[in-house]
Amino acid sequence: MTHSKSVYLWDRLPLLAFVQFPWRFLGIAMFAGAILSGSLFLFIKKKYHLYLAITLSFFIIALNFGYFRVDQYDPQMTDEKKLSGKEYTIQSMATLMDYMPTQVQEFPKELAPDSPWIVTGDAQISQFRKRSNFWRFTVENSTNQPATIKVPVFNFPHWTVLLDQQPVAFRDNNPEGVIELDIPPGKYTVVGRFENTPLRSVANALSMTSLVALILYLVISDKKSLS
Repeated sequence: MTHSKSVYLWDRLPLLAFVQFPWRFLGIAMFAGAILSGSLFLFIKKKYHLYLAITLSFFIIALNFGYFRVDQYDPQMTDEKKLSGKEYTIQSMATLMDYMPTQVQEFPKELAPDSPWIVTGDAQISQFRKRSNFWRFTVENSTNQPATIKVPVFNFPHWTVLLDQQPVAFRDNNPEGVIELDIPPGKYTVVGRFENTPLRSVANALSMTSLVALILYLVISDKKSLS
């Protein structure tokens, strides 16, 4: 599934789009390879385990030795240069294409602004705060006409926008694919919340259940060993 010959399947099975990256199938191969390598110790006497471990380690290093090298090296590069200016922008936007929603028409050429911006009308924006699943700001529209504002946040399904704690309509039909809304005359607090999708809720529940089950298993096993 990571070879180019599998393109036929990728093009004809829409559900594979949820895998997102073909190389994720390598995780299955790596997990299976680790189990197979470890199972060798079940078929060899314990006194030979050390020799087997040394042999496996030798072949792992020998077969991958060609990858133990720096791809690119710049002796003039420092932490200050890498984390500032153009270099910092490149690092920050390196994986942006991997997580960009489908409605985006223009790929960003620079980092997102630090605050929402006015598209039409006149308004004052302050106190902007943003996290991965939440943002808020205060806006004052002192005119008698609505003001259109864009928020530097991509619109994904399940975003909810509140204007003074009341749900308000918004859109993303702009080239940037960001949240855009109209602010009526007056002063308001605008809040955005990213709600859990059903799939995320199920996944979170499974993760929590697995964690609790693991803790219970360890506690019960420990008690049995003590008794």
